[in-house]
Amino acid sequence: MNWLAPITSNNWQYQTTGTPSAMNRQLVYVSRIDESQEVFVIGIDGSGQHRLTNSVAKNSDPVWSPDGNHIVFVSQHESVSEIYVMDINGKNILNLTSDSTYNVNPSWSPDGRQIAFSSNKMGPTVIYLVDANGNNLMKLTSGSGNDDYPVWSPDGKHIAFVSDRDGKMKIYIIDANGNNLMKLTSGSGNDDRPAWSPDGKHIAFVSDRDGNLDIYVVDANGMNLTNLTDNRSYDYGPNWSPDGKYIAFVSDRSGSFKVYIMDSDGTHPTDLGISINGDTPAWSPDSKSLAFVAKDHDNSYIYAVGVDGENLRRLTNSGYDDSPAWQPTN
Repeated sequence: MNWLAPITSNNWQYQTTGTPSAMNRQLVYVSRIDESQEVFVIGIDGSGQHRLTNSVAKNSDPVWSPDGNHIVFVSQHESVSEIYVMDINGKNILNLTSDSTYNVNPSWSPDGRQIAFSSNKMGPTVIYLVDANGNNLMKLTSGSGNDDYPVWSPDGKHIAFVSDRDGKMKIYIIDANGNNLMKLTSGSGNDDRPAWSPDGKHIAFVSDRDGNLDIYVVDANGMNLTNLTDNRSYDYGPNWSPDGKYIAFVSDRSGSFKVYIMDSDGTHPTDLGISINGDTPAWSPDSKSLAFVAKDHDNSYIYAVGVDGENLRRLTNSGYDDSPAWQPTN
């Protein structure tokens, strides 16, 4: 059934259209449509594609709620970036920020009740929390530097983030109530894009401290820093498999950027033989497949592949598709 639900905010209008796939497991992603960029869902076999947003904005960074029933995303129009949440059928779109500033990098709490994000609404970029219904906005961090890329710990008690408050970009952890700020990494170089292990004991991140991009891991208490890749190439985009056994990443060690998988201790790095055009590969909930963006004759599409490099398939056909994320298993 076709339907239309306009949402007006900051002088531009949102409209939703389409019906969600009846399939239990889907991918959410964004695709460029003329001058806008819209949020879509599609079945994991490439069927049941449905457009969820219809706007004049650039919509990006869609993230599933932990129960798989909602999607949070960023919408940018000119210099304004707002954070919205909607049902998986595109209905009930809600603007969580509504302040005409720069709000980005939303991250769901594991219980689905709160969303952390970065904002410069009061000067430097800092981390905020807001309830998923838009209530109880809370400024989590403060200081003279910029804080960005918040990521919740699996137990929901802590948030890791990146900050340049001491000059270099480093990884920090803070309690979800704003207490007990801890600087997790130090030393030369910049550290970026923290990723919690599923058991909450470790954090992987990217660093140029050795002169090139490598993937490191550190205990959640700041101990036992280890270079997992230790390669003279560029390695980035670490993403733990849901079962905690592997880390997917991107590397150009073979001459072009490709998808790799290694054991969580850094051993057995394996080139899946697939070129990638984009950031971190996204794991399926069962840890058996990866979704990623790749180019084909100057177009970019969403692909999926098994962790053994088999069963490669292209899922989308729009020509400019990005930011795939698997729907969590309920």
